[in-house]
Amino acid sequence: MDINKTETLKRIISEGSSYQSLFFNHPDAIYVMDIQGNYIDANPSVERISGYTLDDLIRMNQSEICPPDSENSRKEYIKEVLAGRSVSNSITFYHKDGSLKQAEITYVPITEGNEVVGIYGIAKDVTDILEVQRELKEAQEKYQVLADHAQDLITTCSADGELLYVSPSVYALLGYKPEEVTGKSFKDYCYPGDYPDPMDLSKIGNGCKMRVLHKKGHYIWMETLAKPVAGERGKSVQIVSISRDITQHKDADRRLRESRQRYRSLFEHNPAAVYSLNLEGKYSAVNSKLVQMLDIPRNKLIGQSFYPIWINAKCNTANIILKW
Repeated sequence: MDINKTETLKRIISEGSSYQSLFFNHPDAIYVMDIQGNYIDANPSVERISGYTLDDLIRMNQSEICPPDSENSRKEYIKEVLAGRSVSNSITFYHKDGSLKQAEITYVPITEGNEVVGIYGIAKDVTDILEVQRELKEAQEKYQVLADHAQDLITTCSADGELLYVSPSVYALLGYKPEEVTGKSFKDYCYPGDYPDPMDLSKIGNGCKMRVLHKKGHYIWMETLAKPVAGERGKSVQIVSISRDITQHKDADRRLRESRQRYRSLFEHNPAAVYSLNLEGKYSAVNSKLVQMLDIPRNKLIGQSFYPIWINAKCNTANIILKW
């Protein structure tokens, strides 16, 4: 140990009231090391972040603070600083409770004249931040796997409709490769008048049905559910949507409506009296011919029992024949 340099270092860090105020009140851990990397001084944030007091650090062997890989990196950083260069990087260290923590560190040379006599260390605990980033990355990877293998079409677009991401299922559904449509406006592929304002969540949030142009030139009916999400830092809100091909469902609905229309037409305009009864034998529907035959208004027939009406109708017919 260079005693003269150590004494010079202690003198430097003891001078200056403004330095002392910053040193003791800074939220990041600030500490001073001699040229061998031994701790000389530390502010209160060091104990808050690491659990170690200054006395702990002075007594401890450096290998007790950092795992082998981080300790080797730390020694390399110190060499850089002793050559007069500042260093910023990340490092792993052991908290006093035994847990493994991660910090962003900056080493700055302390000089007297042209000679480096010590090192300032500034450390910020980023363990929680890195854990959140790790979880976010895992979530993004899981989302990407789901999106890439989903049968439904998944897209992300900007507020003005520019397609930022298009899942591979677009090829099976619409005939396009993702790169063919990414960067273009979703509106360009929608039937005129079908495309909603992406930010009109009262409409698309509950499901929006629209016709989307297939690469072969025909339109596919799709039902879209959309939700706004925060964009990356500095970017505006984006819209994530899931779209499903409902063409067959639409066709089935159309055929059902046509079938019902034909049934209603045949029922109402049939030259014979046609009616339907519920399980209790009451009229649930009657056509005009039956109304004419019985001479009873339709609203009187509906809900009435079949038997009394027909018995009365037969009696009336019999009376007419007898009178004749």
